[in-house]
Amino acid sequence: MAVESTVYDHAQTQKAYTSAALQNSSKFFSLNLDNLSAGHYMLVVKGTDTAGKVSQTTSDFMVTTESTPTPPAPSGNYDYVFPANLSSYKAGTKVLQPKDGGVYQCRSAPYSGYCVQWKSSANGFEPGVGASWKMAWNKVG
Repeated sequence: MAVESTVYDHAQTQKAYTSAALQNSSKFFSLNLDNLSAGHYMLVVKGTDTAGKVSQTTSDFMVTTESTPTPPAPSGNYDYVFPANLSSYKAGTKVLQPKDGGVYQCRSAPYSGYCVQWKSSANGFEPGVGASWKMAWNKVG
């Protein structure tokens, strides 16, 4: 089966595309959706088997802009507002997490290496937010 995945914006302009041939197996598809603006989008997945039979599904989704809350004024009980100066985080570094207002301290080695592992698309160790944040951080305030 040949499978195609395409993302279109509301004006039906193609924003992302990928395809693969499946041979009695499953496949993970990943589409880069960089530089999107807020609005309505559609994911169209189309499969064509070896006999030419087509199966297609369309899923709608919305892209929204995320507003960043204004962090409280520095009070001296943290070193940085997360993720500012991310590459300098080490054991003992304290950060203010603007998403929840909490203060988190980077754990000691060997866990302190996780404190610098963050991207907006890979936030597993983001203090107080990521699925594995407790491996890297202790909440202290």
